[in-house]
Amino acid sequence: MKARQIFASLALVSIAIAGVFSGCGGSADVTSGPSSGAGATSGTGQGGTGQGGTGQGGEAVTCQAPLTDCDGKCSFTSTDKDNCGECGIVCAAGEICVDGGCVCAPGQVTCTDGCFDVANDAAHCGNCDTACLAGEMCMSGKCQGCPTNQVACDAQKTCADLSADPKNCGGCGIDCGVGGTCTNGLCMCPANLVSCSDGCYNVTNTASHCGNCQTACLIGQSCASGKCGACPMNTVECTNQGACADIAKDNDNCGQCGHSCGPGGTCTNGNCTCAANSIDCGPIFGCVNTSNDPAHCGSCLTKCGATQTCGSGNCICGSGLLACGQDCVDTSKDLDHCGSCGNGCDSVYGTCSSGKCGCVGNLKSCGGNNDCVDFQEDPQHCGDCNTACTGAGQYCAAGKCACQPKLTLVNGACVDTNSNPQACGPNKLVCAGNTDKCQSGQCVSNCNQNISPDTCSNGRACLNQDTDPLHCGGCGNGDICDLNEVCVNGNCENWKVGLGCNTCPCGGSCTGNFNQCCPYPGNSALIACVNSNSCPQ
Repeated sequence: MKARQIFASLALVSIAIAGVFSGCGGSADVTSGPSSGAGATSGTGQGGTGQGGTGQGGEAVTCQAPLTDCDGKCSFTSTDKDNCGECGIVCAAGEICVDGGCVCAPGQVTCTDGCFDVANDAAHCGNCDTACLAGEMCMSGKCQGCPTNQVACDAQKTCADLSADPKNCGGCGIDCGVGGTCTNGLCMCPANLVSCSDGCYNVTNTASHCGNCQTACLIGQSCASGKCGACPMNTVECTNQGACADIAKDNDNCGQCGHSCGPGGTCTNGNCTCAANSIDCGPIFGCVNTSNDPAHCGSCLTKCGATQTCGSGNCICGSGLLACGQDCVDTSKDLDHCGSCGNGCDSVYGTCSSGKCGCVGNLKSCGGNNDCVDFQEDPQHCGDCNTACTGAGQYCAAGKCACQPKLTLVNGACVDTNSNPQACGPNKLVCAGNTDKCQSGQCVSNCNQNISPDTCSNGRACLNQDTDPLHCGGCGNGDICDLNEVCVNGNCENWKVGLGCNTCPCGGSCTGNFNQCCPYPGNSALIACVNSNSCPQ
């Protein structure tokens, strides 16, 4: 509506209201009785006689058209911004009420967040969607340049003094971090603080940078004199999890570090428990109701089809979907027909979303078969799909290749310091002279019975070739087990990570040729599915 039209409407409204209250030969618009009294009281109006009423503690209000009674107030709802169109409709800030509707005042534009003068509003400059940088002004609908000695940092949406701005020091986006200051375009730290990549810190008492920039204390520990203190009482150090944990009731470290109860699970006295109507389906899936969960229908890992529902523990198929063989499927989310018929995702831990394969939890999909793997533990996919731990005696721990449990990195190689005569024991001694053999981490003159010296290290390594992955059944290069093998009874046997379980049995993963469920030697929290009739020791 044009400005003069709005003002014309307001003028007519004013005239109408004045006419209502003029009392030209009619009754008064608002009549009231006394606040208290025994009878009626007569009152004489300018153009006639009006009869008052009897009051009992308050004034009665009567509004005549075109006025409306809005909670005891006579309101002209065509123009009242607090009762616009009808009682209780309040116009937003900057709006006025015209003809019973809320509109922006003349000269302002209606935006989703209110009415604005886009000619000079820095947050709505020229139009509703253009905001000037912090420090710029809006003049005649255009953002004006940054103040003197400042530059425009578009990505940061601000004008910045690059010589003194700690968030843009020497260049846009260069952040001096916590405690840092910017002097002449260079990030500086106070004298008692150490400059780290993410800011300035007092490394003597800062838990996140304790002793140096790289050392962070566990959650729950404090830093004093540059050293991390002990975990609080009733908690243990869970180094890989980065926290002090009460394993009696910590859902992520229940009974032992890293043992998660999963979604819906509760840790009670070191054991994972579920609600009465749910069962425990492992740390990835947690507690599920198998009576109505299509991913666990009737039992853990029993999945209904993408178009099926689960009722009373049974899968029920829908209709009207793409036919792939005998199945009725929705290829946008069907695991066996993801994106197209026959394109199957990982059958146990896979997901299908928008026709693309993925995985549950923190697992990742790799390879042409869309297999789900654990980047944290899988030696064939350690940290990502394409990184395999290739060194002898290595495995995957927390997404990085490391020496297997019981082995130690010495001069770039993983060795068994319990039996290696060149690096024997915790001090990695070289055994020589009359004690030139190494057994149980000590230099000895002869190996104990049941473990006789063999040809390994010229007969000086006292080891068990039935269990040693570096000398499995012999001492040659062909007797070193590969990263996906363990030593069982003197033979290198294939294994794979048991996904979705912390203890045996692990029925979801340890199936087929890999049906032997075993704790990984030296790391009971890692479950290995072994292609053998026995477990490695």
